[in-house]
Amino acid sequence: WIDTVYHDRGLQMGFIAQETETVIPEVVDNPGDDGYYSMQYAPITALLVEGVKEQNNSIVQQEKTIEELLIIIENLQKRIQALEEQSEGNTL
Repeated sequence: WIDTVYHDRGLQMGFIAQETETVIPEVVDNPGDDGYYSMQYAPITALLVEGVKEQNNSIVQQEKTIEELLIIIENLQKRIQALEEQSEGNTL
């Protein structure tokens, strides 16, 4: 913080209210007479948890797709190898 009178010194973590307001304005309280914004963090937690759940579901689906594609690749490699062996046998 630039203003150390109203804010503690040292490392601070959080969201910038003006940036958050463009995404979820419901959690941002507009500045009062002093010009300072404030935020409600509790509702953001629920959004973050749901976002992580959605992301996890997406990852699980991607893992299944990768496993299926690896099986397809393995089967295609076996077919190619069999065709190459068959082709070598025909040329001898």
